[in-house]
Amino acid sequence: MPGPSYFIVDYTLAEKMYQISYIGNWDFQKVYLAHNINRLPPEKLSTYLTENSGMEEMDANSLLQEALLVLPEKFPRGFLQGAGACPGSGGKI
Repeated sequence: MPGPSYFIVDYTLAEKMYQISYIGNWDFQKVYLAHNINRLPPEKLSTYLTENSGMEEMDANSLLQEALLVLPEKFPRGFLQGAGACPGSGGKI
């Protein structure tokens, strides 16, 4: 079961709505892999995905294999495509 959700209201919210609208499209598993693929062994990455983000083992291993096949120089544009980078952010998440 997902944790609680919060709705934050602030007088400056209107000017930030464009950027905030991309939050719902983030793929945190892909972001985690992109940040840790060169730091941790595949077994630890797979374990994290199954134990901490609720993925099934087969899905976690499939995502990990996809990440391992992507060339490092294409990581931000290729693998993270659709993972939450908003236009105008230069691919930053």
